[in-house]
Amino acid sequence: MVTEIAVQNERLSGSSLRLSRIASLGTIAGPVLFCTAWIVLGLLQPMTRTDYGLMGGIAGAVTNPISALGVGPHAGLFNCAFVFCGLLTLAGVLGALRTIRIAGQPGMPFWSTALLALSPIGLGLAGIFTLATSILMHNVAALLLFVVPLAGFPVSAVYFRRIPGWRRFGSMLLLAGPLTLVFLVSFVATFHLSAVVAGTGVAGLTERLLVLEIHAWYAALGWRGFRAQES
Repeated sequence: MVTEIAVQNERLSGSSLRLSRIASLGTIAGPVLFCTAWIVLGLLQPMTRTDYGLMGGIAGAVTNPISALGVGPHAGLFNCAFVFCGLLTLAGVLGALRTIRIAGQPGMPFWSTALLALSPIGLGLAGIFTLATSILMHNVAALLLFVVPLAGFPVSAVYFRRIPGWRRFGSMLLLAGPLTLVFLVSFVATFHLSAVVAGTGVAGLTERLLVLEIHAWYAALGWRGFRAQES
């Protein structure tokens, strides 16, 4: 009887691990789909001048932050991309961290889980609270997306370095905090509202680089979670 229960529990654990590994891929699919969305709905559409600055074409991508697409010609579709990609990335984070618990390692500390989850939540909120509906809440979403990783990456790195099979990833993640800070400072330094509205400057370019950098680390987390069975 005891043996049968043990075998059943092992099967359940194996099934849960497979589901968690698949869910981990959300941190790859979410960023890839989001990048595809701002390329297709922004970079590839004809350039137009609006009250929010230039939209579309290379000039729009260079001068105007991604958020402007949420009030542009395809606003509804792009805001759905904000929300969907945020939820997909969040599911990937939870799946990747669950592979650690299933493997018999201690569960992720509360603060590491919360900090890693807040950036994808911010991405989703940016699609709900747009520049046209609530600038205040949109800025809050931006803080979650861009600023929280400054703490979330190093805190999580310290934790991962204590987990067998995750130490190398944890060591790499230690670089994420300072690197994200460099990209964030570059974006803040180049963002001038008057320049954005006038269709000048490079705030759109520096923000897109910041987003790509942050999402690259999340994709790496998901890939590590997907490979959990190989640990």
